[in-house]
Amino acid sequence: MDLQASRDGELDTTFVTGFDEGNGTATFRFPAWAGPHDLRVGYRSATGQRQCDLRVNEQRASVMLARTGNAFA
Repeated sequence: MDLQASRDGELDTTFVTGFDEGNGTATFRFPAWAGPHDLRVGYRSATGQRQCDLRVNEQRASVMLARTGNAFA
């Protein structure tokens, strides 16, 4: 997997590429204060649906991400 700079210029972030094998992981650690927070995950899946498993502390969620073609969702 590789880190890449944002392509659209709107996001002040990077993104991870290379999840081609289906079992890749990415870990992000950052300081946060107590209380609820929004988590937004953008993705692109040109070839089909992908399962995404998220874990924040001990809370887990699993979702199916739809095919997006070459666009980011």
